[in-house]
Amino acid sequence: MDPLGIPAKPTILMLCTGNAARSVMAEVLLSAMRQDITVSSAGTLAVEGQPLSMRTRHALEYMEMPVPFHHRSRELTADDAAAADLVVAMERGHVRYVRRHFPDVARKVATLGWLAEELPPGMEPLGDRVSSLHLDSVDLDMQPEVADPADAIIPDGADRLGREMQVYVDCALELRDLIQKLENRL
Repeated sequence: MDPLGIPAKPTILMLCTGNAARSVMAEVLLSAMRQDITVSSAGTLAVEGQPLSMRTRHALEYMEMPVPFHHRSRELTADDAAAADLVVAMERGHVRYVRRHFPDVARKVATLGWLAEELPPGMEPLGDRVSSLHLDSVDLDMQPEVADPADAIIPDGADRLGREMQVYVDCALELRDLIQKLENRL
């Protein structure tokens, strides 16, 4: 609650490796769907201060989503993790990272794919629903991942850039579908 007694907006942090593609796209997508939620993003291995790549920008433009030209990559901090009601990871390795580096936050982190199916919908506060899941003990092998488009192996050739751009668009489309499912549960 704020000083006027108005309930605080739930806070969701999107987490990927470099905070340059997946977490940014997920942040933009969820922010566009839900203005009643504060959404941010970070990375587990981010190079601080990097702008969006042209591939991420292209994927967002393809989906007619706002492009956050102000975005600069940032590393996940203890304060970021603690302030979030829910940390939405793109891969099991990100969940493992939070469990290892921020054990007090392990109870509120899981992969997007898992949360899109398992987060209980309802009117209870998000933090209460997340707590009920005991995420710190959910088997990582049960948590689906969103592949990093930067890891795609694209053979050299005349249309290499076009194929790379398509990998990012495909990732954005996958994220859109998962974010829509998650949004229905929020």
